[in-house]
Amino acid sequence: MSPQVVAKPVWNMQRTSLTIYVGGNWGGIGLSLHGTCSGSAEATQLLQAVRQVLLRGTINTLWLDCQHLAAISSEGQQTMLQLEREAQQAGLRLYWCNFNEQVTQQLSDTGLHLLLRTQPAATYPAPLGSLDRSSLGYAS
Repeated sequence: MSPQVVAKPVWNMQRTSLTIYVGGNWGGIGLSLHGTCSGSAEATQLLQAVRQVLLRGTINTLWLDCQHLAAISSEGQQTMLQLEREAQQAGLRLYWCNFNEQVTQQLSDTGLHLLLRTQPAATYPAPLGSLDRSSLGYAS
């Protein structure tokens, strides 16, 4: 059993509508997105969070659990595409999982869903549930 990194909220310093939790094991890191990515502040927050993980350079896989992501704006979608490019350049596998119906529709409307690498959450090497806000003692 791989050691777990304790999931904790690490990216919501600016009091935006998006909170990002991090957790994982040596095989990969997972970010759990909670709230909405509704404007430039949240898009920048997402970009910075993933870039921080990229700078670590010690992992080869990053999972973005979107189960608690309520909506994503066009700015957020542009950031997703930018993250895909940056991850590819860094040799990092970036997986998106657990999109709800609304976010799936938003991504389908723009065609972005065709460009994202998506995987079922069950294929994550550590339970994504460990990244769930409620499991950390936070109200949903």
